[in-house]
Amino acid sequence: MRFLVLFFTLAFTSQLSAAIQWIGDEQGYKLNPATLFRMRKELTKEEQGQLKPLRNVMFADRATFTDALEKSIGKHHALAKQLTEKAKLPAVSYGVEARNPLLSLIISDGEHQQDQNSFTQRSWLKLPTLNKTTQLKSTFNNRCLQVSAQDKLLFELCSGTQNGTEKSAYLKTAADSILGLGQEFIHPGDTKANRLGDTRHGKNVMTGFNGGFNGNTLFPIAYFDFPASAGRQPFALILDNRYPQTWDFSESPYRLSVEGGDFKLHVLTGKTLAEIRHNYMLMAGTPLLPPKSAFGLWVSEYGFDNWAELDNKIATLKKNNFPLSGVVMDLQWFGGISEDENSKMGSLTWDLENFPKPADKIAGYKKQNIDMIVIEEPYISKGLAEYKELDKRGFLAHDNAGKSLDATQYSAWWGHGGMFDWSNKAGRDFWHDYRRQALIDAGVVGHWTDLGEPEMHNTEFKYSDGLDHVMVHNSFNTEWLQGIYDGYQRNNPEKRPFMMSRSGGMGMQALGAIIWSGDTGSDFASLASQMPQQTHMMWSGLDYYSSDVGGFHRAALQNSDPQQSKEQAQDELYTQWFAYASLYEVPVRAHTENLCNCKETAPDRIGDMDSNRANINLRYQLLPYYYSLAYRATLDAQPVFPSLEYYYPHDDQAKNLGQMKMVGPFLLGSSVAKQGQKSSETYLPRGTWYDFRTGKSVVSKGQWVKQELYINKLFTLPLFAKQGALIPYASDKENSLKIFGFGEQQFNWYDDDGSSTAYLQGNFQQINLQSKQKQLKLLRIKGDKLAINKLQWILPTQQKVKTVISNLGNLTFIQQGSTLSVELPEFAKELNIELKF
Repeated sequence: MRFLVLFFTLAFTSQLSAAIQWIGDEQGYKLNPATLFRMRKELTKEEQGQLKPLRNVMFADRATFTDALEKSIGKHHALAKQLTEKAKLPAVSYGVEARNPLLSLIISDGEHQQDQNSFTQRSWLKLPTLNKTTQLKSTFNNRCLQVSAQDKLLFELCSGTQNGTEKSAYLKTAADSILGLGQEFIHPGDTKANRLGDTRHGKNVMTGFNGGFNGNTLFPIAYFDFPASAGRQPFALILDNRYPQTWDFSESPYRLSVEGGDFKLHVLTGKTLAEIRHNYMLMAGTPLLPPKSAFGLWVSEYGFDNWAELDNKIATLKKNNFPLSGVVMDLQWFGGISEDENSKMGSLTWDLENFPKPADKIAGYKKQNIDMIVIEEPYISKGLAEYKELDKRGFLAHDNAGKSLDATQYSAWWGHGGMFDWSNKAGRDFWHDYRRQALIDAGVVGHWTDLGEPEMHNTEFKYSDGLDHVMVHNSFNTEWLQGIYDGYQRNNPEKRPFMMSRSGGMGMQALGAIIWSGDTGSDFASLASQMPQQTHMMWSGLDYYSSDVGGFHRAALQNSDPQQSKEQAQDELYTQWFAYASLYEVPVRAHTENLCNCKETAPDRIGDMDSNRANINLRYQLLPYYYSLAYRATLDAQPVFPSLEYYYPHDDQAKNLGQMKMVGPFLLGSSVAKQGQKSSETYLPRGTWYDFRTGKSVVSKGQWVKQELYINKLFTLPLFAKQGALIPYASDKENSLKIFGFGEQQFNWYDDDGSSTAYLQGNFQQINLQSKQKQLKLLRIKGDKLAINKLQWILPTQQKVKTVISNLGNLTFIQQGSTLSVELPEFAKELNIELKF
């Protein structure tokens, strides 16, 4: 429980001042072709030819360069001194800072100068205190800083350079797997989760991808793993810098660069990737607990024009027996937009003509257990009273004289006006109280922060404290989220802050924010590409990641089957996508552009309705398990949707499988994204696994298992339970516990009121579950309200159970084949159960 309040102190702390040990200084020399071109009148053609082999060659010191120069054009050439000075590169120094479990590597100029700006020098992490001892060994040799663990080389950082504000270095490592670094969609249709071979462009932006526009959001942590046979520890590198940066893995040696500020590279190691992630999360911040409704189905589109349209969607979902947890309101809720100064963009007040009595309506939805999220953007149209107020107070991005600037020279799709300066804390606080607070008071539970890369900006923008845009860009959306978090702490500390964002950065999870992947194309290849991005985001620290289920841009669909109409292909795509989201995304939120009111997103209106209903019903049945996983993420930095290598680090076949994920420690599922696909294969690491739906066991030696995707005409993704799995489960409004086989496992079942921050004071329910072969112990740790009504034990064989004994007496049970169902009594502190055959 020691992590209960940790996340409040982790986000956006300043780097602690520390003495850096400078262990390498170098003065490189390189003769550029441009230099020789400018001296073409002073050098003969013959001399130019003699110098050609020296072009772009890096020399480690002056002596080595002058020796090569003399061999080319002679020892006493009149231009030798001039050529030497022109080849001289800015001096570069290498520094080391030990902060167990971190080792920090710094590249600076020869004067050891570092960034002095209080905003851009801020670490993304809460760094450990300075510690002169370290688990890692660093040495400087031949222009390379070499880092080793247990006398085995992990990597080399070589040929550091400084060119104006840009700093860079080459990275040499034998790692064969690179994970993390946030999200960037590069390869349509590719489910492999490995950054190796790609270039990670580290500037938050929306980019065109496969007929849509997806988010590029940087979390500057990369995990490097080796083959199991290599016998080397994995490691992670964190390029702790707020400026745009680049990680180029396209060819070896790799190249890392930053566009400004300090080049500070933190090194984290551990026995496994899981250990490294755990330590990273304690510095970056564990996620706040989302509202319980966030784990269910949310209906959304761009957009609902009035209450009647939304109510119609809700009514048919109920009629068709779909559960529903929330609704998401796009920009129609505040009156929509126009391409001029009269646009309503930025008003954050209800359009009362189309959405009258919003507080009453939200309260009515709440009685139906339906929550609401509303959208907001950073742009403010000039014709609004809000613009005038913000302009007067100096809270908009501005020029050097403090005058508010337009976001674009001409009108944008959303209108014409300015952009909020989220770096200004006073402005953030004012805006929250001035406009957002009324929404919270009316019952809104979440905030959809859209366009926060930012999508568009004036290159002349200045921000608080004289910051320019390149300094602010990658922090822009995170500062916005910080303002919402601060507003809740100031005005509503009893409520959980919850934001659904299109962009962000390290630490946003500790503010209560999640990310969705943007305005993705509605295509099978886009769905496939979503899968590995979720894996990279998990390693980056984002447990909750989602998509516009079915795709935002419907025109992107590539129908490859001439036997299917486009509508049939769209239905199949939606069915596959909805099944994937029902297993792995938070929230499950279908969304599309529907200004024509001619498209559908609700799962009873598009796709195979029966399959959609079965898949979302499974999600709701598993909600007690998902919610308990959320507690593990908050309290102990454990991932909700880990990739296979998290739990199977020594199985090379389990690496980089973006289409497969665990759900917590016990469930393993696989997904598909292919038109016409009828079956799929799932990799099962060594051990005994149980088909979650049928209970059939599979003893795997580390192998692929083929399954049909349509079971009783329902599209069904493979889902397997690990031997001994303990799965909290809800059915028929009762709490059940599912156990698979005879193993030795433990798990904590958590519950609470679903919406308040009382859990931070320890006000929640907790039952510890422990299984050991044929025995089960239920130990009540906190609270007395959580009841477990039934036990369903999937036995490894159909051998008959004779009695089920407990410390409260023999229990009533029914056995059908290999499934044992047991009625559980109420218990105060402890219930011990044993099966007798």
